[in-house]
Amino acid sequence: MRLSYLTNPINSMCFTLFFFLWTAFCMISCFYALFLPTRYYMYYLRFYMRGIRWGERWVLRLRTKRHGINYIPDPKQQVFLVAMRHQSAWEVFKLHLWFGYPAIVLKQELLKIPLWGWFAKKLDMIPIDRDAKARAVATMIKAARKARDDHRPIVIFPEGTRTQPGARKKLKKGTWYLYHDLKIPVLPVNHNSGEFWRKGLWKKRAGQIDVQFFPLIPPGLEQEEFLQRLEHCFYGAETTMPKTPQEHRIGENSPLV
Repeated sequence: MRLSYLTNPINSMCFTLFFFLWTAFCMISCFYALFLPTRYYMYYLRFYMRGIRWGERWVLRLRTKRHGINYIPDPKQQVFLVAMRHQSAWEVFKLHLWFGYPAIVLKQELLKIPLWGWFAKKLDMIPIDRDAKARAVATMIKAARKARDDHRPIVIFPEGTRTQPGARKKLKKGTWYLYHDLKIPVLPVNHNSGEFWRKGLWKKRAGQIDVQFFPLIPPGLEQEEFLQRLEHCFYGAETTMPKTPQEHRIGENSPLV
């Protein structure tokens, strides 16, 4: 049995409907979870995200293959900063499945979304006001220090906003500020989700998203060297990123999730 990697608008429409129905069901049925301790709330969150992953695989026919998973530290043993490319909403739904209980740096406006914002606040994210400039950096660092002291991985998207596949964007300095202040290693993560999960309700398609985890960048580097290493993982490594095959055989021995 083989999975077709041709774009199927029916699959995209069915998955979009599934996504919104599943999200509405979980938010309504699990509303009381907002009043539970965070560790119990996390069970509901992962239940929701596993449902989305199920829909990706069996409704949209979109699979994920992770490379370099041996570079991911155990969150219980080591605190680290995750620097991930941002091409779509897809990667947001994977963070709590891959990194346990991360503190995610995100736009402050997202917390104002009804229902969704309430659930996000429960997770002690790191909101930033991008118009506040220096004050936003100080607030971000203060919240990140607390997350580090609580032994939580910290996730940031160095590009600052979604970028198109193949596009190159100057990295924001917020990642450097966190790296320099927290003195913890950085796990760079590259992927090609934008090729399959595009902006827009119906612009999703079947295929295989490749995710590449790179060796940790150790703390203590100067700004120029740190940013060069991170840029190489994001852009210089694109020529060596695993390419999506035209077809993928179900049951292949690989870390598909």
